[in-house]
Amino acid sequence: MRWGGKAPRPGSLGAPAPASKELMGPNARIPNIFEIPGALDAGEVAALIERTEQVGLELQTSRGPAYGEAVRHHSRTSFEDFGYAEALWRSGLDRALAPLRVAGRAPAGLNENIRIYKYSGGDVFGQHVDGSNRTSSGRTEYTLLIYLSGAAEGLAGGETVFYSEGREVLRVAPCAGTALVHRHGRECLLHESLPVQQGVKYVLRSDVVFPD
Repeated sequence: MRWGGKAPRPGSLGAPAPASKELMGPNARIPNIFEIPGALDAGEVAALIERTEQVGLELQTSRGPAYGEAVRHHSRTSFEDFGYAEALWRSGLDRALAPLRVAGRAPAGLNENIRIYKYSGGDVFGQHVDGSNRTSSGRTEYTLLIYLSGAAEGLAGGETVFYSEGREVLRVAPCAGTALVHRHGRECLLHESLPVQQGVKYVLRSDVVFPD
């Protein structure tokens, strides 16, 4: 089941720009799925959560599998924030993800559609695949998730689970500040966010854009 999502609000989220960092190159958990620790530091994570709660979130639901839609129940806000997308990219993700190639093309930046998801107790995003979209600078080819909470913040559950040929191939537990990057579009693996059992899961979502 594919998910495209709602259009973002115009304007800035109002979060401070991330500081420059020396990030590790992509650590492949399995082909086309990478983790990058420390993409955001504790202060940047806290500022994003605070700002998100200030602007407010909307409940996101779906009609369910009977209508070809993944089960979805969590809150979300999104902004078309070119400035934050560029600052986040230039803070170190540009260097960490420089080795990636799609049909010989190198990554050009991040999707300006910055989304923040909030999962409270029992919230879930069922099995789905992420679609590729066109942006002002190219086409999205990888999903970027940056977890804003994890076990250290009291979160239990909410793991991101990937499937291939009907079986689980990878389970990623959220860790605040860690980026999870995975291929999407035609090469996207079926995946889901498991129900939150305790605490609150926050995650930033954008996409890695490649030039046409």
